[in-house]
Amino acid sequence: MNTAYLAPFRFGPNYFATSGKPGTLLEIRGNKMNRKKTIVVATATYNLAETQRMVQIASEVKKGGIFNVIVTYYTPLDAPYSFAKIIKEEGLDDALLTPLMTKELAEYIYAVDREKKTGAFIPYNILKERVNNEIDFLKSNDVACVVTGFCLSFFVSARILDIPVVSVLSGSMFWWLQQDPNLARIPDMMSTGPMKLIPQSIIERKSAI
Repeated sequence: MNTAYLAPFRFGPNYFATSGKPGTLLEIRGNKMNRKKTIVVATATYNLAETQRMVQIASEVKKGGIFNVIVTYYTPLDAPYSFAKIIKEEGLDDALLTPLMTKELAEYIYAVDREKKTGAFIPYNILKERVNNEIDFLKSNDVACVVTGFCLSFFVSARILDIPVVSVLSGSMFWWLQQDPNLARIPDMMSTGPMKLIPQSIIERKSAI
């Protein structure tokens, strides 16, 4: 079986490939070419835990050999608040999208997430620009689904194009896990605001339910 690489998306000011061959693997059997579909793993690389989870998922999908995998992110590789180098170290195909994530925006998202500030996670003007660029990116690839944890704009752009979205969350965020103290506890990110009004004995209760 011969293989060939063809460019799967346009290179423009809104996004660009940063590693690997800029192409989609095509299997050539005679005159027939069967193009593999792509799974986009959208990663909030300003968050270490999120990045590690997404990279593990992307690596396993890549090993399966059924899909192409592109890991997308918004934080510049050399930024001190970026963990995108983990993607590079794993040897995954990746794409840095724009508008780039700034340190100020990352800190703002963390503050809203931890209820230290109120408001939308992503300001509307940035969300709108992200969604428009993501739509262009997704249209230019034969995408089977988008996998993401906290790259929130992809929940909008993927659904606009009727592309399935797989949401990956930390297990400690689910209340039913709290029923068994050997599984998980209320994470620190939830120990803010109204949660502080709940007695610790209730939060850490053991239950047979």
